[in-house]
Amino acid sequence: MISEAVMDSSITLADQALPLAEQFVELAGAEAELERVPPVAQSDPVDEALYNEALRKALERCKHYPRMAQRRGYQGVVHVEFVLRRDGKLLEARIIEGSGRAILDRAAMEALECLEAPPFYPTMTGETRRYQLPIVFTLR
Repeated sequence: MISEAVMDSSITLADQALPLAEQFVELAGAEAELERVPPVAQSDPVDEALYNEALRKALERCKHYPRMAQRRGYQGVVHVEFVLRRDGKLLEARIIEGSGRAILDRAAMEALECLEAPPFYPTMTGETRRYQLPIVFTLR
């Protein structure tokens, strides 16, 4: 009886081994398929840095420090998030952390609305980009 039980279990193991081998072959084929897919294009880091600097300068040109805020000594940082399309058009904008002064928060949103962002450089990938930046209001 012991030999019959051993034979039965070895048959069961053999039966299980075949589907596992078939699964392995399927997985190996899938890995080979993945290797043939070309890598995702990456943006040139130098162009990214140059674009980010051009964007920062464009935003700085649009920033207006409200005179009333200056007279009252209001200072602060408004953290904003915005999405640009490849042609530089602003698609959405929001404040992710306000300054604590509504007048400065409004000025930050007005700067974004005024923003004339440059179009993405040819080496930059994607149709849209999401940015998070601080807009700083400091008295000198």
